[in-house]
Amino acid sequence: MVEIGEGKKVKSPGINLRFVDTFKFMACSLENLAKNVKDFRETAKYFPKDKLDLVTRKGVYPYDYMDSWEKCEETRLPNKKDFYNQMTESHISHKDYAHAKTVWKTFGIKNLGEYSNLYVKTDVLILADVM
Repeated sequence: MVEIGEGKKVKSPGINLRFVDTFKFMACSLENLAKNVKDFRETAKYFPKDKLDLVTRKGVYPYDYMDSWEKCEETRLPNKKDFYNQMTESHISHKDYAHAKTVWKTFGIKNLGEYSNLYVKTDVLILADVM
C-alpha cells in the first residue's frame, strides 16, 4: 500500500513506498529550520559555493499553477500572480518572486520541468541538512 495523502492508499505489487509529510514531525517549517543551519554539508556536495546562497533557503514554487505535465515544458517562469497559493490563500512577496527569477537565470533553467527538479532537489537537501 502506498499512502498518497490523508488516508489515500494505492496498491502497487512488489513496491513499498511511504510518503510522509515531514512538517508533521518537525518543530517548525522547513523554511524556519533552514534559517538556523550554519553548515549546509549535504547541499554543498551538490552545488558550488557561489550558488549556495540561492539554494539554502526554502524555494519558491507555483504549486497550484502546476496542474498538468504540459506545464513542465513551459520555457519561462510563470507570472508572480501564478504563484498564488490556494491552500494558504496567499501571494508570494516581491522578494520571493525576485529570488525565483534569479534562480531561473543563474541555473540556466530551460523549462518548468527543470525548475521543478531543482526545487525538489534543494528541498530534499535542505531537509537532510536540518535533520
